[in-house]
Order: sequence, then C-alpha cells, then structure tokens
Amino acid sequence: MTELHDDLLEKAFGEARERMLARLPDDAKLDHVFSGEFEERMRRMIQAEKRSPWQRRMTAFARRAAVIVVAAVVGFSACVLSVDAWKQGLFKMVEEKFPEYSSITYEPVDGAAGVAEFTLAEYQPAYLPDGFRLTEQMLADSINWSTYTNAEGDMISFQQSILGSGTMAINTEGSQLEEFDLGGETAYKMDNRGSQFVLWNDNQYSYMVLTNDMTLDEAVRIAASIRLYPPDAPHPPHLPVDQGLLPDPYTPEEAAENGDVVISGGGIENVQALEELLNAQQASPAQWTQLIIRVTDFDRGGPIIRDLYFDGFRVHCDEDNTRTEGQEKNTYSGYTYAKLVRETQDGVTVVYGIDDYTGDRVEPIRYDETK
Repeated sequence: MTELHDDLLEKAFGEARERMLARLPDDAKLDHVFSGEFEERMRRMIQAEKRSPWQRRMTAFARRAAVIVVAAVVGFSACVLSVDAWKQGLFKMVEEKFPEYSSITYEPVDGAAGVAEFTLAEYQPAYLPDGFRLTEQMLADSINWSTYTNAEGDMISFQQSILGSGTMAINTEGSQLEEFDLGGETAYKMDNRGSQFVLWNDNQYSYMVLTNDMTLDEAVRIAASIRLYPPDAPHPPHLPVDQGLLPDPYTPEEAAENGDVVISGGGIENVQALEELLNAQQASPAQWTQLIIRVTDFDRGGPIIRDLYFDGFRVHCDEDNTRTEGQEKNTYSGYTYAKLVRETQDGVTVVYGIDDYTGDRVEPIRYDETK
C-alpha cells in the first residue's frame, strides 16, 4: 500500500474545500502518510488556485462539477485482502448525502472492509470526442486521475482507484444519481448544473467520468469505452528530476547537469531544450507532441526555477522562488500561456509568454546568446 502523509491530506482538504466544495465531511483521524511523489503532485494541484485565468477556468470546471477525489484511506481501519479474494467479493456504492454534495464510497456487500494488495493497472477511455487529448495525469500505485483537453480549453476528467482506497464527493445538490446498466455492471449517472457524472466499479476498481457541457449520453459513451491502457501508450512527460528533489542551494553547475536551461551571467546553457519547445508549438496537429523543460534563472536574484510544459495546446509555467534570496519559503506561482514567442534585438533574446486569457505579453526568459 502507498503511504500517505496525514498533514498534507488535511491541508489538501482545507484548500480543496475552499476551491471546490466549500465543505467536506469531518474525518476523525488521518493515519496514513503520503509518498514524496504524491506530495509533489498534490502541491501542484493545490497551487492551481493561484494560476492564470485559463487555469482558474479549470478550477471553475471542477468547482461547478464539485468533485474531489481523495486519494487516501481516511479514518479507514481495514484488513488487507488478496487479489483473488478481492475479485470474488462484490462491492456496492454507498452514498452519504449532505445538503450540497454526496460522499461516495464502495464497500463489500458482506460488510468486510478491505484494501487490495496489488498495484493499479492503468485504464483510460478508448473513445474521446474529436480534439480531446490526455494533457494532465496523476498516476500512483492506487489512483489514476487523468484530464483530457481540447484546443478550446474544454475538459474531461477520468478517475480510477483501487476499491477501498479513496472517497469521492460529488455535487448532487438539486439532483440525484440514476442507476443504470453499463456493460453488465451497475453504474450511476447524473447531469447536474452543466456537468455530467458516470460512476461504477468492477469489483476491483472504482471509476468516474466527468464531463462538462456535454450530453449525458456522450459521458456514458466515454465511460463504456474504458479499457486497459497499453504500457507503451504516450503519457504527459515528466521532468528528469522532480522539483522536490532539487538541492537547496541549487547551483548553476547542478542545474546544467540536470538538463535545465540555465541562465547565468547573461548567457544561456542547454538552449537546445528551449528550441525544441518553441519548435513543438509550430507543429501541425498530425505531428502533435508534448514537452516539458526546466528553465533555471540565476540572473534575477535566483535561482528562479520555471517548469514549462507544452501540453499540445498551451504552455503551462510553474514558477518556484523557494530558493531565491529574500523570498519566503513555499513561494510558488503558475501561469498559462497561449504560446511562447521569441524576439532578438542587439544580441539579447527575450522569450515572451502570451497570456491565454488577456493576450498580454509576459517576459519569463531573457538571455544573451553571445555570452
């Protein structure tokens, strides 16, 4: 079982409550510990509230749907079942209703609680509406939380978790879940306030598909297409060195060795990574690709560490000032650019980010190629 950090879970609950539900059920004890990888991914999601208008649109999407996936066992004292015993058991959905939302869990029909002793095998939809692609993902031993986006910024969310390892809270205010048959499994669907939900389990995993401003039939079609994902299928890229593993202090030499685009003394190292990202933006849809690079700037009181992720449609920038002199610790921010553009004058190159919402130009990168 993946260990979970209770302090981070409490923090995630608090911030998610403000962002999505404004209320979550009280939990008496949080007795699991997050893994380091899970902590970092949760931090990135929590920081979304501070991001650009387009990323706040993502938050608004989640808020309107009022969905929280708690990738932890909260106050859950359980035995561990073998995989064979797990598959033999039958699970039922348990809905605990509150005024503004419902808490969804899956429990064995015989009342015995358990957590499966195996690592999640990744599933994904085989069918997506035209133009949607996998752009964000949190994939761990017990949970798979994936986001699909199109060029217009519309999103589809898919969540898969090992039965017994999580809780979902969905907005059922003014509506209720409707039971139906999904490929022989008992499933539940709902269209509420412009968001469509489909939930079900197969006695091994629980699943949820969330769409926005689509028909409920379309959401059901996506859910019906869920299949085991080929191991060699493409995933959103990850940096070679996680931000949480970077040393403090972080030197230009260490940054260059890690493959960062390093700006120091006015010059630049590993500029080819930046070139690849700029070129990827120009590719046609048939040559669509995703890239992530790190730009570490030592010329602005740094290091200022920026992770730039081109998801195939936009460039997302996560900025970390935690190692910058004079900055408070945990100084993170994020932005989304419609694209990056480069201009050179008198030997000085500036890379501007075009704000996805306002069209304003922001200058995240400046260097002199002659140094």
